[in-house]
Amino acid sequence: MTKISKWARETKARFNEKKSKTMLMSRRKREERGEVVVYLNNNLLKQVKTMKYLWIIIDKKLTIRELKKQATDKFTKLISYFIKISKTELGFKP
Repeated sequence: MTKISKWARETKARFNEKKSKTMLMSRRKREERGEVVVYLNNNLLKQVKTMKYLWIIIDKKLTIRELKKQATDKFTKLISYFIKISKTELGFKP
């Protein structure tokens, strides 16, 4: 974090502590240490297990399982909605 803070001061970049989060990412089979304590401008950053970046959800094992789950849930709701509409508006029978 020291290098990042130094770079931010030199380039006059600012980070929002309320929006910033930390995530420990690893592809190792064994479980990593649970908590990583990171401070930004003397504020403790929240540690998360999944993170959304440019609508892609990444988890701590660098997989997209959570994205697949979310997409499946959205499509299931959409299909259910279309089935409901087709029955009521178009008169289709099952």
